[in-house]
Amino acid sequence: MTPTVFPAPAVSSIAAAGDGLCLTPGRPCVGVPVVYTRGDSTPLRAVGVTFQIDTTMLALCTPGVPAASIRAGAWLDGYTNTLLQVTDNGGGSYTVDQTLLGQPCGITTGGELFTVDLAAVGPDGAGSIGVTSVRVRDCANAPVPAGAGPPSSVNVLGTPIAVGP
Repeated sequence: MTPTVFPAPAVSSIAAAGDGLCLTPGRPCVGVPVVYTRGDSTPLRAVGVTFQIDTTMLALCTPGVPAASIRAGAWLDGYTNTLLQVTDNGGGSYTVDQTLLGQPCGITTGGELFTVDLAAVGPDGAGSIGVTSVRVRDCANAPVPAGAGPPSSVNVLGTPIAVGP
């Protein structure tokens, strides 16, 4: 596939919003929203997002079944003609494609595209999750500019905190 080159920088971006979330023994799984921040109002038909997780620290909550750990967000609420596809690219990389099938077409807002349920696999620290590529299409299936936002991180605290004098 040949990448599309746009004459101006994208005013919309898609990024994981994991900052401030923490995995602990009491909270072994946490949902990280992937959010579309719009700077335009072009009616859209499809969004494809590829993201990467730090596999030394994080894994999907349901290993081996990516579709069980990646759920549609509120972005497609109100539409019954939707398709959500999840592809495991290997090595902690996943692609999520969301499409409106037929009519009506034309989502003009941003919002939470999907949520990724993550678990800890590594020691205490922070594991990253970042969007690596974005593909957005309008109702005529033409590309719409959007870019990957900054990576995010999820804190991992596997060691219980001692409380007392």
